[in-house]
Amino acid sequence: MALWNEFLPEETGEEKQIKLVVKGMPGVHRAVMTRLDTNHGSVLNAYVAMGKPVTPTQAQIKELRRAANLGPPETLQIRQGGISLTLPPHGLALIEFH
Repeated sequence: MALWNEFLPEETGEEKQIKLVVKGMPGVHRAVMTRLDTNHGSVLNAYVAMGKPVTPTQAQIKELRRAANLGPPETLQIRQGGISLTLPPHGLALIEFH
């Protein structure tokens, strides 16, 4: 399942508190969540911090590639059919249920 806190590109937006109810999963289960937002997999902050170079140096390209790393997915516990999470503005979360 994908969840997206979408706003127009020129809008800063606001974070959303989400309570996701999954029917048919009584008891305790788990899900794996991968995020893409300003802190996970986005090069935008690093690019702005280096002055938005038109022709990045090799070192800057290396830094941008590091910033693009999504990192490990988060494990979520589904308790009594529910998950709660916070999604930042312009954030995308991919949730895989197990």
